[in-house]
Amino acid sequence: NVASLAGFGTTTGRDAYTGAKGAVLALTKSTAREYAADRVRVNAIAPAAVRTERIEKLIATVPAARETVKAQALGLIEPSEIAYAAIFLAADESRSITGQIIAVNGGLFE
Repeated sequence: NVASLAGFGTTTGRDAYTGAKGAVLALTKSTAREYAADRVRVNAIAPAAVRTERIEKLIATVPAARETVKAQALGLIEPSEIAYAAIFLAADESRSITGQIIAVNGGLFE
């Protein structure tokens, strides 16, 4: 699953988004528990701000967005970093990982 760092419940002014992403996190954990006996792994990736055209425009025009990205000590997350996390979770090397949320957060801790 792909959620968001916002799913941890600390995004102000975006209640619907935060609630939806929080539901993805809860669904990930409950589904992982339900299917673990069948050796089905269920995990989620929860990124902070990812470098996209939309985010680049927000940073350029919205001071609050700029401040949020500054709080990510390692900067914007590249889309490839999300892909690498997904590849890891799909690999045999992560066969004992289930019900986990991988926060690709650039150093932004919520």
